[in-house]
Amino acid sequence: MSGRSFGLESIRADGWFERVVGNVPALGRLCESLGEALVALSLVAGFRILSAGIDRTNGEVTNLQWTRDADGSEVTDSGAPDALRSEVMAALLGDADHVVELSARPDQAELRECVGARYVLLAPLFGLTLLRLEVDALGGDHQVVIAHDQGEEEVGLKQFRRFLRSRVIDALQQRSARSVAIDLEQAELARRDFEAGRYEEVVAKLGAWVSPLLMYLRTPEGAALEPKTRADLGRALGVLGESLHLLGRSEEGEETLRLAIQYAQDGQAVGELYRALARLLIATGRRPESIGLIRRALTLEPAVREMLPDLALGFLASGRAVAAAAILQELHASGAASGSLEAIEAGVRERLGPAYARFESHVHRAP
Repeated sequence: MSGRSFGLESIRADGWFERVVGNVPALGRLCESLGEALVALSLVAGFRILSAGIDRTNGEVTNLQWTRDADGSEVTDSGAPDALRSEVMAALLGDADHVVELSARPDQAELRECVGARYVLLAPLFGLTLLRLEVDALGGDHQVVIAHDQGEEEVGLKQFRRFLRSRVIDALQQRSARSVAIDLEQAELARRDFEAGRYEEVVAKLGAWVSPLLMYLRTPEGAALEPKTRADLGRALGVLGESLHLLGRSEEGEETLRLAIQYAQDGQAVGELYRALARLLIATGRRPESIGLIRRALTLEPAVREMLPDLALGFLASGRAVAAAAILQELHASGAASGSLEAIEAGVRERLGPAYARFESHVHRAP
C-alpha cells in the first residue's frame, strides 16, 4: 500500500479495564452483579456509576444511579440496568465515521483522534491489539493493522470501527442476537427520535434488529409474514438505515435499507424505502445507480413526483441526455419552478446542443 505508516504502540490501551478494576474494588463487585461487559462499556462511553441498589434475596441489581458528560456538563440519571444499557448503547453506536486527516508528523493525540478514542479503548476489550495505521497517499480509506488470536490482519478503519460496534451490540444484549425481541412499539419510539434528529437513539433502539431480521427473512415463518407486519418492519428498518446514513455510516445504512425493501416487498411502505435508498446513493455520489430505484418508486407511487428532478440528473450522469430532456419537458409542463430546473436544463443543452433547440421547437409546435 502506498502512503505513510504510523505505529500505534504509543496510543494502545491494552489491559486498561483490568487495571481500573484492580484499583477500584467496588467496580469488581459491580462486575459480579452487572457483568463485566456493561461496566466496561459504560466507562468507555463516559458513564460513571455512582450507586447500585441490590436485591438481597437474589443478588441482582435493581436500580442504578450514574452520571455522564453531556456537552461539557455532567448529567445525573438513574434507572434499572436495562436503562443504563440503552444509554450506553446510544452513546457508543451514535459515533459518526469521520476520517481525520493527519499532519506530516502526528502526535499521540492526533493518532488517537484518527483511530477514535473510544475505539482505542474498545479494541482490547474484544481481543484486538492495535499495531499500525496505514494512510493511503491517494486519499483512500485509512487501514489499521491489528493482531488477534489468528495472527495479524489489515482492515479498513471504517470496517474496524464497524466490527467493534457490532461487538458492542452483542455484548449489551441480554440474549443472543438470534433471540432479540422485535418490539414494534420500540419502532414507533425510534421514528419519533428520527423526526427529532436523535439519530443515535434510533440506532440504540433498532441497531440490534438487523442480524436477526436478516436471518428470519430466510425462514418459512419470515416468508409467510402478513403484509402489515412486513410494512411495519420495513419502515422500522428504513428509519434505522436513514439514521445510519445521517451518522456518516452510509455503507451500513445502504445494507439496512436494502433489507427494509426485502421486507416491504411491493407493499404500502416500499415506495418510500426506494426513495430513501435513492437519496442515499445520490448523497454518496452514485446518481446513475439511483435511476432504477426512482423509477420503481414512481411506478409504485405515481402521485409522488418529488424525485423527478433527481431522475433527470441521474439520466444526465449516466449519459442519457435524451431521457433527461423528456423528464425536463414533463417538469415544465407540470408547472415546476424554473429555478429548480436550471441545472437539468444546462446539462441537457450542453450534451444535446442544437439538437435540443430543434427538440424544443418540435414540442412547442405540437398540438
